[in-house]
Amino acid sequence: MNAARARTAIRVTIGFFFILAGASKIADPSRFLTALFAYDLHLPGVLLRLTAIGLPWLELFCGALLAFNAWDEVARRWILVLTVVFIVATAQAILRGLDISCGCVNVGALGLQRWAEILERPGVAFARNVLMLGALVYAGRKEGSDAVGRH
Repeated sequence: MNAARARTAIRVTIGFFFILAGASKIADPSRFLTALFAYDLHLPGVLLRLTAIGLPWLELFCGALLAFNAWDEVARRWILVLTVVFIVATAQAILRGLDISCGCVNVGALGLQRWAEILERPGVAFARNVLMLGALVYAGRKEGSDAVGRH
């Protein structure tokens, strides 16, 4: 697979992941709000409620833009920011020993109930987000920057 195809595959895969994540939260906002409160971030409840309402739509919108290659730079930057926030949130949950669902995607609603316990762990979400961050950075690199030392 050449670099351009790899970047396209990364862009589409991450875009559809964000579409899925946003849609699953929109379908069950109370579940997502419960997950946000479980992080025990000491943020005002109103901010968490606004996040539970607005963040899923941002994920859905940016995921669609990225997957369908519309406003690719803007969408990728927003998703990079969101991914860094998700990394920080899951890292602090891991460091504090919180036994919570990450709230990323409602895998149970996807018929993956037997995998939900594993896929929704903060450690798994952290690893997934770190991989996604690396893939997004790679996908955003310019075509000529693949070969080191090439002039």
